[in-house]
Order: sequence, then structure tokens, then C-alpha cells
Amino acid sequence: MISLLLLGFLLGVRHALEADHIATVAALASQRTTVEQMLKQGFAWGLGHSLTILLLAGGVMWLGANISSVVATGLETLVGILMVLLGIDVVRRALNTRYHIHFHLHSHTQEQLRNHERPNTHRHQHKQQGAYPFRALSLGLVHGLAGSAAILLLVVEQMDSVTVGFIYLGLFCIGSMVGMLVFSALISVPIMLSNQRFKHWQTYLQILIGIITLGIGGQIGLAGLMA
Repeated sequence: MISLLLLGFLLGVRHALEADHIATVAALASQRTTVEQMLKQGFAWGLGHSLTILLLAGGVMWLGANISSVVATGLETLVGILMVLLGIDVVRRALNTRYHIHFHLHSHTQEQLRNHERPNTHRHQHKQQGAYPFRALSLGLVHGLAGSAAILLLVVEQMDSVTVGFIYLGLFCIGSMVGMLVFSALISVPIMLSNQRFKHWQTYLQILIGIITLGIGGQIGLAGLMA
């Protein structure tokens, strides 16, 4: 029994590090400027993902119902579409930021540019730090709907006790949140370096993350539509 519950935690960590999850959280984190903000993105995504799993998979297990393949495919397609939109948004914001900086570099001296940007940037970052990342939470909720419940139920159905099944689900969700927090901390390193030391590369890093997110989302969406 202990081995099974430990397996649930480890599978949760592994599940958090799947390609579509990594791409989504990386895209969300790439638009933030501090480690705290990036960790908030990962935590919010993991929380939303876990809440959906507990409600959906727990409800299915409790009622003894099944999730139809049509519904599962539709949810996968929805996740793919949202990832495509997120990737496009990341690329758009990166290009807009690059254009804004390029425009000011040609319109002001370096000293004027610093004086012009400091107050606005400070207020903008302060506002972002104080706001809870509801977009990351909502994306986590949708990701939890697609695929996770079906994977979990393959194991949960083998359990004799509903109580043990819920404990397994809880440990799976904790593992998923831990995995995503660890990844958020790791992804913050190159983002912070590009922001502080290699600022001219920051836009390219964001565009790359956006394109990868868009590509993975497109692949998931097409697979769902063709199923």
C-alpha cells in the first residue's frame, strides 16, 4: 500500500514534467520578471490542475462512472487550442516589447530612456507582483480536465478502497505541484539571466518559448480533431 501511494506521488511529479505542461508554464513564466512571479505562475497552474483532477477523477471514482472517449478527445483539443493562443500571445508581446524599446532607442538618448522607463516599469512590475495569476490558474484547470483523469483512473480502478483512491489522488496532485514548482524555479534562471545580463536576447528567448508552445498545442489540437 505504501509503495502504491509513493508511486502516486512520483507519477504526479513525472506528469507535471510532460511536454505540454512544461511548454504552458514556461510560456506563462517568460512574461514575468522576478523569480517570485514565476513561482506564482507554476503554483497557480499546479493548483488549478490539481483541483480539476480531485473533482473530476474523484467524482468519477466515487460514482463509478466513465468518461466517454468523445469528451476526452474534445478536452484534449481544447487544451491544444488554448496552447496555440497562448503561444501566439507570448510571441506578440515579445515583438511589441522589442518594437517599443527599438522606437525609444531611436527617439531618446540613453539617459532620457532610463528616466522615461524607470517609474512606469517599477509601477507595472509592482502591480504584477501583487496580482494573483488567474490566467495560469484557469489554464491549469483546463489541463487537469484533459487526459489526467483517464490516466489516473487506470490505477484508481484497481484499488479496493475509495479512501485509498482519494489519498492516491491527493499524493498525485501534491507530486504534480512539487514538480511544477521545481520546473518554475529552474526556468527562472535562464529568463532572469537574459533579463539582467543579456537583455537583447530576452525577446528571442520569449519568441522561442512562444513558438514551442504554439507547436505543441497545434500538434495536440490536430491529433484531437483527427481522432
